[in-house]
Amino acid sequence: MIGRRTAIVCFFLLLAACGEGIPSTSQHQPRAIPVQHVAAAAGAGVAWFAGMRGITPDGQVLNLSGSPYLNGSRGSWGLRSSDGGRLYVLASGKLEIASAADGGMIRAIDLPSDLGTNAGSASVSPDGRWLGLATPGGAGTKLVLIDLEHGELAASGTLAAASGGASAPSGTGLLATPSGRLLVVTPDGQLVVVQPQGRLMNVTARATASALSCYSDGPPLIHLAPDGGTLIGYCPFDGSVWWFDLSKFKVTAQLPVQLGNPFWGSPVFSPDERRLYIYDSWKGRVNVVDLAQRRLLRSGEVARPQVSFSLPFVHDAFAKGPNFSASLSADMHTLFVTGQHGTGGGLYGVDTETLAVKARWLDGRTLRAVWAGGDGLAVYAVEESAGNVVDIIDPNTGNVRTLRLDVATDFVVP
Repeated sequence: MIGRRTAIVCFFLLLAACGEGIPSTSQHQPRAIPVQHVAAAAGAGVAWFAGMRGITPDGQVLNLSGSPYLNGSRGSWGLRSSDGGRLYVLASGKLEIASAADGGMIRAIDLPSDLGTNAGSASVSPDGRWLGLATPGGAGTKLVLIDLEHGELAASGTLAAASGGASAPSGTGLLATPSGRLLVVTPDGQLVVVQPQGRLMNVTARATASALSCYSDGPPLIHLAPDGGTLIGYCPFDGSVWWFDLSKFKVTAQLPVQLGNPFWGSPVFSPDERRLYIYDSWKGRVNVVDLAQRRLLRSGEVARPQVSFSLPFVHDAFAKGPNFSASLSADMHTLFVTGQHGTGGGLYGVDTETLAVKARWLDGRTLRAVWAGGDGLAVYAVEESAGNVVDIIDPNTGNVRTLRLDVATDFVVP
């Protein structure tokens, strides 16, 4: 599979290298824009990284022991509560719940002894009541449902290997719903509904659709529509969006969103699940999808630095997907995006309604990831060069603080 991905990405890289350069943006962009501070859970504005290190808006570095789970609905290593205030890690065979504000332990919940020692896919329901785990094993994927309200194991079961459940953790999409059901998307294009019946997790529905397979290169990123009756998926391979009706149990709509190169679209769902922003960091283009009307609402090129003709390494392109090159401000008025790949484009603040660039920071620096804090106090960016340099931007003043961690890292995206 890796060979096919690499060949596809290499082909697109060669095509892009033949294109003409485009004019650079003005170097006199504003460096301060109003971002409203919002009421949020303690710790919602603290950036946490895959090495379980945290950075506060004022630059304090925090540490947390334990292994992060793969967020099964977002495709990132690290799991937070929907309000951003809690972190979930695997430590000593237990599910540990920690404060995102300081890394302090809140509660530890015993896990089944046969679950294994590796952190698989996990998902927290939007209401914070349930947490689902999916860990591959020899007989299939072990599924566990945790009742977070009561701090205990609610049910467990095994998804047979014949259904595709024994795939690697990164190949399993997982979403916990407020009703306690688990929605599992396998790499071979199956959607499986698993729900508790007593202390057992049993399969209650199953469907196969080509849109779900995402070209068999891993599962799509999945979210639940506000009505709770529709599953929305985004395919990192080509940027396509689909809607799966859970009552009719079939794909009812698909929307192709063109990307300049496979795996280079960074998806950002708005907190109300009504908008999906797809930032194509290959072309520097933002696409806005209206999830309720199921249409492309607007599209525009926002990052336009001069194109470098030096060809990036293929393995770098392969490692980017899914790509976290965009993040939405807490007040939902600004989309923060990194500059076009391969250039020192820095960081852009883009108006979510007009797609106009409101501000620009870190000009001349190449960034690989950005995350906007859930309280609106700070925006964090990881620089590409070493991967351990983190810039903290206060968008309201334009001030930038730069820290260097002891290891290379990526964001734990909530």
